[in-house]
Amino acid sequence: MNCFGRVVQSPVVLFGLWLACFDIGRTAETNPPAATVVSVEGTVEWLHDNTARWTTARAGLVMEVGDQLRTGPRSRATLRLSNLSVLRVGELMTYQIEAPRTAQGQPVFNFKSGAAYFFSRDKPQEVQIRTPTVTGAIRGTEFNVLVAADGRTTVTMIDGEVELTNAFGAVTLKANEQGVAESGRAPAYGHTLQNHWPLTKAATCWKH
Repeated sequence: MNCFGRVVQSPVVLFGLWLACFDIGRTAETNPPAATVVSVEGTVEWLHDNTARWTTARAGLVMEVGDQLRTGPRSRATLRLSNLSVLRVGELMTYQIEAPRTAQGQPVFNFKSGAAYFFSRDKPQEVQIRTPTVTGAIRGTEFNVLVAADGRTTVTMIDGEVELTNAFGAVTLKANEQGVAESGRAPAYGHTLQNHWPLTKAATCWKH
C-alpha cells in the first residue's frame, strides 16, 4: 500500500477532510446569490463580473456581487434579492451589484441610469444604494429610484427612511417624501407625496 493510501485511512485525517467539506457546505449556505432574475420583458442583458461581453438575461439567472444588468427601450425585469425583497427595473436601466461596505453589510446597488422600484412584503430591509450623484442608506419596505442621463437622482420614499449624502451635504427622507440630488449640489427635499400610486408604477410600466 502506498503512502497516500495509509494517510487516507488515518481517522484524524478523515475527520479533518469531513470537517473541511462541512465548512465549505456551510459557507455556501450562508452566502446566497445577491439576486435572481424572476422575469424579463424585451431586451434585458447581463454582464458577469470581470467579463466584457453582455449576454441575454433570462428568468432564473443568478446574479452575484460585481454583476451588472441593463434593459433596452420598452423593456423591464423583476429580480428577487437575497433577502427575498423584489426589485423591478424599467426601461433603459443599468445597475451593478457592488460588494458590501462592511463585513456584515448588504451588497450595494449602484444605479447608473433609469428607474427602479423596491418592495418588501416582510419587515423593513436595509438597502445601500449609489448613483452618480448620491449615496443612500435605506431602511424600509418600499421606495423608487430614478436616475436621469445627467445623473440627476430622484429618490421617493414610500415606506421607511433614507439618508441621502454626497460631498456637498445630506438630507433625510421619511415615508411619503421625495429627495433630489444633482451634480455639484447637496441633496434636497423634493415633494411630499399625496398619492404615491403613480410613482410606485413608474419603474415597471411604459406607455404602449
